Amino acid sequence: MGTKKYEKSIKYEYYWKSCNNYTDFVSYLNQLNEIYNTNPKSVLEIGVGNKLVYNQLKELGIKVTSLDINENLKPDIIGDIRKLPFPDNSFDTVVAFEVLEHIPFSDFEKSLIELKMVSKKFVIISIPIRKIGVEFHMWLPKIHQIYFYIDLPIPIKNKGVVSDSDCHYWEVNKIGFSKSKIIKIIKKHFLIKKQFRPRFNKYHLFFVLEKTK
Repeated sequence: MGTKKYEKSIKYEYYWKSCNNYTDFVSYLNQLNEIYNTNPKSVLEIGVGNKLVYNQLKELGIKVTSLDINENLKPDIIGDIRKLPFPDNSFDTVVAFEVLEHIPFSDFEKSLIELKMVSKKFVIISIPIRKIGVEFHMWLPKIHQIYFYIDLPIPIKNKGVVSDSDCHYWEVNKIGFSKSKIIKIIKKHFLIKKQFRPRFNKYHLFFVLEKTK
């Protein structure tokens, strides 16, 4: 996922140094809540990361299987999202957070089909989205939180570039990867139950998906 040289070189320390921050923990919170809301007994997590989600789900008594292309991260199964080594309908919920942008866009739909095949019902994904906006948060006595976010109509002109030091092949709203294009592909295989960008981390676009026949 991404150039193999890059992906297989990553060690756990990378996630400790780069992902222990406020915005990423906002994303973890939403990942956990959306998984929990599907009421699963079994979950396949593609992309090990720092194992925070994996470990929290296990503490809840959910049977979790992790898959990653990188053996350094010690997943339960070493494998590729484009060819999942499981029978159809193996897991109640299948998740891939910030993973799909690490493969060429030409494999995006193929990967969605793989996720659909191994899931009994739900698939949850998040992918990066490039937007420029203004976010405002204030805490006041009695009123408590005041929050709003406004996207600014400023086009994103940069293209996806991949090297051994930058493994994102594509991101939503970069040239050639409009949000409408992504949604059109998703709707060929799933019912979109929910889509959102979390407060305080507008860079992550979440989709909660239900299998269609």
